[in-house]
Amino acid sequence: MIVALAVALAFAVINALRGKGWLGINGHIAAPILWAITAGLGDAALRDKLAEALVVGGVTGVGMFFWCVWGWGLYFASFSWRWNSGETEIRWIDWVSLHLIPMRTDEMDVTNGIRGTIAMALRGLYITPFFFMLGHVGLGIAVGLLQGIVYASARWVSPTKPTEYAEPLYGLVIGSAVAYILKGGF
Repeated sequence: MIVALAVALAFAVINALRGKGWLGINGHIAAPILWAITAGLGDAALRDKLAEALVVGGVTGVGMFFWCVWGWGLYFASFSWRWNSGETEIRWIDWVSLHLIPMRTDEMDVTNGIRGTIAMALRGLYITPFFFMLGHVGLGIAVGLLQGIVYASARWVSPTKPTEYAEPLYGLVIGSAVAYILKGGF
């Protein structure tokens, strides 16, 4: 139980550091490496199988790299309510979110927040291949979709600094799912 809790908390801290830019310009490379080490050590401590721990660490590093690299800026409309129609992040997500909730002339509008939440949830699905590699696609989809809700809720918890709330909380969501898998869940 202590190891699983440590893994979940480590994911939260690493995501907070990545989100604040404290891992430097290469934070999108450093964070997956730290997550890989965390998951590998957690697996080794829970299962006492070094070869398996190395695989889990490698899968975590690669999977989390693909999650944290692409498309973030525009989707922070989930808590800022600002949507720049001239900005492009991930084309298919932009297309879906703009077709579900058409653009209004108001730059700052609650509909932008709803669109941003949908876009952030769809963008969160980029974590699914990581969970697929761990054999838990359904859990990966759930964790991915939760990204939109976590980031949107940040506006209400901390209106002036929402990322300081969203980054560690979503890291905790990811880390809890990983710890659950490592403990033999499902």
